[in-house]
Amino acid sequence: LQASSSPSLSSSAAKGNTDSQALEAEREHKRKNDPLLSGQASRSQLCTSLRKLAKMYRGLGAAMILTTNPAIQYTVFEQMRQRMLGPQADITSLSTLSAFSLGAFAKSVATLVTYPLVRAKVMIQASKETEVCSSETPPKSTSLYFALHQIFKTEGYPGFYKGLGAQLLKAVLSAALMLAIKE
Repeated sequence: LQASSSPSLSSSAAKGNTDSQALEAEREHKRKNDPLLSGQASRSQLCTSLRKLAKMYRGLGAAMILTTNPAIQYTVFEQMRQRMLGPQADITSLSTLSAFSLGAFAKSVATLVTYPLVRAKVMIQASKETEVCSSETPPKSTSLYFALHQIFKTEGYPGFYKGLGAQLLKAVLSAALMLAIKE
Protein backbone atom coordinates (compact mmCIF):
# COMPACT_ATOMS: atom_id res chain seq x y z
CA LEU A 1 0.00 0.00 0.00
CA GLN A 2 2.81 2.39 0.85
CA ALA A 3 4.72 1.59 -2.29
CA SER A 4 1.71 2.34 -4.49
CA SER A 5 0.90 5.69 -2.80
CA SER A 6 4.49 6.89 -2.87
CA PRO A 7 4.82 7.18 -6.66
CA SER A 8 1.55 9.16 -6.94
CA LEU A 9 2.70 11.58 -4.23
CA SER A 10 6.05 12.07 -5.88
CA SER A 11 4.41 12.57 -9.29
CA SER A 12 2.01 15.20 -7.87
CA ALA A 13 4.93 16.90 -6.11
CA ALA A 14 6.87 16.83 -9.38
CA LYS A 15 3.82 18.20 -11.18
CA GLY A 16 3.50 21.01 -8.59
CA ASN A 17 7.19 21.75 -9.00
CA THR A 18 6.77 21.77 -12.80
CA ASP A 19 3.79 24.16 -12.48
CA SER A 20 5.75 26.55 -10.30
CA GLN A 21 8.69 26.37 -12.71
CA ALA A 22 6.36 27.09 -15.62
CA LEU A 23 4.83 30.02 -13.75
CA GLU A 24 8.28 31.39 -12.93
CA ALA A 25 9.37 30.96 -16.56
CA GLU A 26 6.27 32.85 -17.71
CA ARG A 27 7.00 35.69 -15.27
CA GLU A 28 10.59 35.87 -16.47
CA HIS A 29 9.39 35.94 -20.10
CA LYS A 30 7.03 38.84 -19.30
CA ARG A 31 9.75 40.67 -17.41
CA LYS A 32 12.13 40.37 -20.37
CA ASN A 33 9.56 41.20 -23.07
CA ASP A 34 7.56 43.94 -21.34
CA PRO A 35 9.34 47.22 -22.08
CA LEU A 36 8.14 48.86 -18.87
CA LEU A 37 9.28 45.98 -16.64
CA SER A 38 12.59 45.47 -18.41
CA GLY A 39 13.52 49.15 -18.25
CA GLN A 40 13.62 49.39 -22.06
CA ALA A 41 10.43 51.46 -22.44
CA SER A 42 10.46 54.34 -24.84
CA ARG A 43 9.27 57.76 -23.77
CA SER A 44 5.97 57.32 -25.62
CA GLN A 45 5.29 53.95 -23.96
CA LEU A 46 6.04 55.44 -20.58
CA CYS A 47 3.81 58.45 -21.29
CA THR A 48 0.98 56.17 -22.38
CA SER A 49 1.23 54.25 -19.13
CA LEU A 50 1.31 57.47 -17.12
CA ARG A 51 -1.74 58.80 -19.00
CA LYS A 52 -3.68 55.65 -18.14
CA LEU A 53 -2.67 55.95 -14.51
CA ALA A 54 -3.53 59.65 -14.35
CA LYS A 55 -6.90 59.04 -16.01
CA MET A 56 -7.74 56.47 -13.37
CA TYR A 57 -7.19 59.00 -10.55
CA ARG A 58 -8.78 62.01 -12.24
CA GLY A 59 -11.04 63.86 -9.78
CA LEU A 60 -9.65 62.13 -6.68
CA GLY A 61 -8.86 65.39 -4.88
CA ALA A 62 -12.43 66.63 -5.19
CA ALA A 63 -13.77 63.22 -4.19
CA MET A 64 -11.67 63.28 -1.03
CA ILE A 65 -13.04 66.71 -0.10
CA LEU A 66 -16.58 65.50 -0.85
CA THR A 67 -16.34 62.99 1.98
CA THR A 68 -17.35 65.94 4.15
CA ASN A 69 -20.90 65.81 2.73
CA PRO A 70 -22.20 63.11 5.14
CA ALA A 71 -20.39 64.80 8.04
CA ILE A 72 -22.18 68.06 7.29
CA GLN A 73 -25.49 66.22 6.87
CA TYR A 74 -25.28 64.37 10.21
CA THR A 75 -24.01 67.44 12.07
CA VAL A 76 -26.92 69.56 10.82
CA PHE A 77 -29.37 66.74 11.59
CA GLU A 78 -28.10 66.23 15.15
CA GLN A 79 -27.90 69.95 15.93
CA MET A 80 -31.45 70.55 14.67
CA ARG A 81 -32.66 67.42 16.46
CA GLN A 82 -31.23 68.68 19.76
CA ARG A 83 -32.91 72.05 19.23
CA MET A 84 -36.26 70.44 18.43
CA LEU A 85 -36.18 68.08 21.40
CA GLY A 86 -34.77 70.67 23.81
CA PRO A 87 -32.10 70.12 26.44
CA GLN A 88 -34.43 68.77 29.15
CA ALA A 89 -36.99 66.99 26.98
CA ASP A 90 -38.45 63.66 28.08
CA ILE A 91 -38.80 62.62 24.45
CA THR A 92 -35.74 60.79 23.15
CA SER A 93 -36.68 60.46 19.51
CA LEU A 94 -38.47 62.43 16.81
CA SER A 95 -41.68 61.43 15.09
CA THR A 96 -41.28 59.82 11.69
CA LEU A 97 -42.53 62.92 9.88
CA SER A 98 -40.22 65.21 11.89
CA ALA A 99 -37.22 62.94 11.26
CA PHE A 100 -38.07 62.80 7.53
CA SER A 101 -38.36 66.59 7.29
CA LEU A 102 -35.21 67.17 9.32
CA GLY A 103 -33.30 64.61 7.24
CA ALA A 104 -34.42 66.33 4.04
CA PHE A 105 -33.33 69.71 5.41
CA ALA A 106 -29.94 68.38 6.59
CA LYS A 107 -29.18 66.72 3.26
CA SER A 108 -30.25 69.86 1.39
CA VAL A 109 -27.79 71.95 3.42
CA ALA A 110 -24.96 69.45 2.89
CA THR A 111 -25.67 69.26 -0.84
CA LEU A 112 -25.84 73.05 -1.24
CA VAL A 113 -22.49 73.42 0.52
CA THR A 114 -20.65 70.71 -1.42
CA TYR A 115 -22.33 70.83 -4.85
CA PRO A 116 -19.78 73.20 -6.46
CA LEU A 117 -17.15 70.55 -5.71
CA VAL A 118 -19.36 67.83 -7.19
CA ARG A 119 -19.68 69.89 -10.36
CA ALA A 120 -15.92 70.52 -10.51
CA LYS A 121 -15.21 66.80 -10.01
CA VAL A 122 -17.53 65.91 -12.87
CA MET A 123 -15.88 68.52 -15.09
CA ILE A 124 -12.43 67.12 -14.26
CA GLN A 125 -13.49 63.54 -14.96
CA ALA A 126 -15.19 64.52 -18.21
CA SER A 127 -12.28 66.66 -19.42
CA LYS A 128 -10.34 65.64 -22.49
CA GLU A 129 -7.13 63.74 -22.02
CA THR A 130 -4.26 66.00 -21.07
CA GLU A 131 -0.59 65.68 -21.79
CA VAL A 132 0.83 64.02 -18.68
CA CYS A 133 4.41 63.97 -19.95
CA SER A 134 4.64 67.67 -20.66
CA SER A 135 6.66 70.03 -18.52
CA GLU A 136 3.46 71.21 -16.87
CA THR A 137 2.99 69.34 -13.56
CA PRO A 138 0.23 68.65 -12.56
CA PRO A 139 -1.84 69.12 -15.71
CA LYS A 140 -3.98 72.23 -15.31
CA SER A 141 -7.21 70.71 -16.55
CA THR A 142 -7.16 68.08 -13.80
CA SER A 143 -6.68 70.62 -10.99
CA LEU A 144 -9.66 71.27 -8.72
CA TYR A 145 -8.83 74.97 -8.56
CA PHE A 146 -8.59 75.19 -12.35
CA ALA A 147 -11.95 73.43 -12.79
CA LEU A 148 -13.66 75.78 -10.32
CA HIS A 149 -12.04 78.78 -12.02
CA GLN A 150 -13.19 77.61 -15.47
CA ILE A 151 -16.76 77.12 -14.27
CA PHE A 152 -16.81 80.60 -12.78
CA LYS A 153 -15.14 82.17 -15.82
CA THR A 154 -17.51 80.61 -18.35
CA GLU A 155 -20.80 80.42 -16.42
CA GLY A 156 -20.48 82.70 -13.38
CA TYR A 157 -21.90 81.81 -9.97
CA PRO A 158 -24.96 80.01 -11.38
CA GLY A 159 -22.59 77.58 -13.10
CA PHE A 160 -21.55 76.16 -9.74
CA TYR A 161 -25.12 74.96 -9.19
CA LYS A 162 -25.97 73.76 -12.69
CA GLY A 163 -27.82 70.44 -12.32
CA LEU A 164 -28.50 70.95 -8.62
CA GLY A 165 -32.20 70.13 -8.94
CA ALA A 166 -31.62 66.58 -10.07
CA GLN A 167 -28.96 66.04 -7.41
CA LEU A 168 -31.26 67.36 -4.67
CA LEU A 169 -34.13 65.18 -5.83
CA LYS A 170 -31.96 62.09 -5.78
CA ALA A 171 -30.01 62.71 -2.59
CA VAL A 172 -32.60 64.41 -0.39
CA LEU A 173 -35.31 61.79 -0.76
CA SER A 174 -33.00 58.87 -0.01
CA ALA A 175 -31.34 60.61 2.96
CA ALA A 176 -34.65 61.77 4.43
CA LEU A 177 -36.13 58.29 4.16
CA MET A 178 -33.03 56.72 5.70
CA LEU A 179 -33.00 59.11 8.65
CA ALA A 180 -36.75 58.73 9.21
CA ILE A 181 -36.39 54.94 9.37
CA LYS A 182 -33.30 55.21 11.60
CA GLU A 183 -35.03 57.56 14.03
